[in-house]
Amino acid sequence: MGILGEDYEQNVNNDDEEEYVEEEEAEGEEEEEEAEEEAAEEEAEEEAEEEAEEEAEEEAEEEADEEEEEEKEEEEEEEEEYEYVVDDPSKYKDYHDHHPEITGRRRALLIGINYFGTPNELKGCINDINNLRNFLLEQGYEEGIVLTDDQEDPAKQPTAENIVRGMVWLVKDAQPGDSFFFGYSGHGAYVQDTTGDEVDGADETICPVDGQVNGFICDDDMHAIMLKNLPEGCTFVSVFDCCHSGSVLDLPYTARLDGNLQLQVVDNKNAGKVDFIRTNTHDAIEAAKERFGEGKRAQTPAEKTAYENTTKAFVVQFSGCMDHQFSADAQIDGKASGALVWGLLKALEEDPEITYINLLRRTRELLQERGYAQIPQLSTGFPISLEIPFYV
Repeated sequence: MGILGEDYEQNVNNDDEEEYVEEEEAEGEEEEEEAEEEAAEEEAEEEAEEEAEEEAEEEAEEEADEEEEEEKEEEEEEEEEYEYVVDDPSKYKDYHDHHPEITGRRRALLIGINYFGTPNELKGCINDINNLRNFLLEQGYEEGIVLTDDQEDPAKQPTAENIVRGMVWLVKDAQPGDSFFFGYSGHGAYVQDTTGDEVDGADETICPVDGQVNGFICDDDMHAIMLKNLPEGCTFVSVFDCCHSGSVLDLPYTARLDGNLQLQVVDNKNAGKVDFIRTNTHDAIEAAKERFGEGKRAQTPAEKTAYENTTKAFVVQFSGCMDHQFSADAQIDGKASGALVWGLLKALEEDPEITYINLLRRTRELLQERGYAQIPQLSTGFPISLEIPFYV
């Protein structure tokens, strides 16, 4: 009985030990399975997160591409929304293919505003004016007014009053053979059009140093003061290195270069893209006559303004960008400068006898090489050949 009992007890103990080992092994396997499941879940979560991140990145890239494509389409649409208004060009035939002879006075008004100590401070505007001044001195200009906000003399500050006074002085007693140069570097803006002569509903403006108090100077006023009464036979060249400057003098004809540096001539009053004028003015005029009829007068307020703003004088305006664009206050070769003024002077330095079209083209090339998206424009008071040399 004792021996049987011991064997029985030993067998029972052995059975218990085996069951315990089996339970431990089972528990271990369960833990391993749980660990594997947790690891698989974590891996799946990580993969899901990575996929979500990749999808978000792809969506962001797609959105960015779509936005870029939309912007391009908008720009293309805007470029296609221009129309050409034709005054009778035959009365300007003497000026189509040559520049008026400069035999009289050479006067310049130069305005550079850095807006020191304001949230809208710029860096290169006064440098632009100094560079333009040096260029004009080389061309024989002796009579001029320079308004910059680094001067202590109140009469030489670029206030609204001083700028308007300078505009009046610039063209006072203008005579055939005179040449006038107007240069502005500073902020440009736009305000609501109150006369109905702007298709986009906005007047382009320049911003005097006291503009927040005494107001901006709009395109209608600048055209009326400086251009409306200029006589036939005199020259007026202007440079506007500022934002929203495409039609800042309300001139009726604008030449600009597209992304491939191909010339288009359009009406800045936003009436449809025109391809009449390239570099052959005669063919352009004939094509315009055929489409619109010689001497046809405009009917809409914008067309009426374009017709009335055709000038008697030889008027040319270089602007830093289209009306809806911004002009860069840049750092080029370690110096602060407006992109347009830098490009123009660089092109003129490379070729002092450069033609108007090549000056526009080379300036655009230089800005493209530096990565600037703005599209410089050349506007005129009546159709001219762009193959004649730039001359001030």
